[in-house]
Amino acid sequence: MKVGLKDFRGSDYDEDILEMDYCFGQQEINICMYCSVEETEEVLREVNQLLVQLEQYDSQAKKHIAEELYLVYSRGIERLSEQQFLSDLNLLSLCFTGHQNVEFSYEGGAYFGSHILSIELIEGKFDRHVAMNG
Repeated sequence: MKVGLKDFRGSDYDEDILEMDYCFGQQEINICMYCSVEETEEVLREVNQLLVQLEQYDSQAKKHIAEELYLVYSRGIERLSEQQFLSDLNLLSLCFTGHQNVEFSYEGGAYFGSHILSIELIEGKFDRHVAMNG
């Protein structure tokens, strides 16, 4: 599904952000664009290019998160497979900031409490660092 500017609304918490809800599989995620007015059309193209391959990017992001955090967070949890760890990561949002930068934010299930895990896609490649917020 191609999205257009009409699908976005102004954010309640920041007037410089446009956002929309998007159905990804059986869950709803938030997509936001944080960019200047001049960059809006270009960022919208980036949104649509990524959405075509969102399942692939989601899988890659989860693998990067697992590479950095699985061993640390699976200690002491009996029978937690890496596959179970991956399946418990739920995509919450995508934030597009222009210049082919996208932040993927995940809910980490029971392993991370209320922390949100974020990883950036920069010019088509995921950053090796996963940030924990919250």
